[in-house]
Amino acid sequence: AIRFDGASSFLNVAGQLLHGDEVTVFAVVTDHAADGHREIISNWSGRDGNSATSFFVGMTNKNSIRLSDALSGVGEIHDRQNPFLITATNGSHGAAVYQQTRIVVEQTNPVPARRLDTPWVIGQQGNISGEYWNGDIACVLAFNEQLSPKKRAVIQDHLIERYQLPDLSEPVAPSMTPEQLAIASLSVVLFNSNEFAYVD
Repeated sequence: AIRFDGASSFLNVAGQLLHGDEVTVFAVVTDHAADGHREIISNWSGRDGNSATSFFVGMTNKNSIRLSDALSGVGEIHDRQNPFLITATNGSHGAAVYQQTRIVVEQTNPVPARRLDTPWVIGQQGNISGEYWNGDIACVLAFNEQLSPKKRAVIQDHLIERYQLPDLSEPVAPSMTPEQLAIASLSVVLFNSNEFAYVD
């Protein structure tokens, strides 16, 4: 993994990363940022007139997702300071973002057409010299197609296994303190008895 400091570190990508609006992007990351915009990949370029039409995947606020400006500040990423897989997909079947295999946000319509010919970077918002990623980026995979659910799941499962990421498909019950467990056990005993218990 590469650690990005949230201040000035980013990577330039050689060539054009994506070529059409049918896309799927996978990234294994950690996020240690405070509130604010921060991007994993982006081709935002103000000097080339590609700001509102740029494509990027990142986060905003504390835990919200950004899939370009058209789908921003929505959903919630859990436990973002530990490694997680973010999957962003867009195309004729709509737009969606996943954490591991859990749907974070989805919509039936794709995001509006993007301009993809400006330079690509990893770890900040294009050439804005800002919105830096603060955390690790272990993997970025970009596909010039909106992968089918079956293909997407194969890659998600592979990355989850490779990076030993937690399974978020089922809600995780919060852990209980010893005192809470004792009260819960007492409640079970009382409810299973044939007598009523009165507490002043």
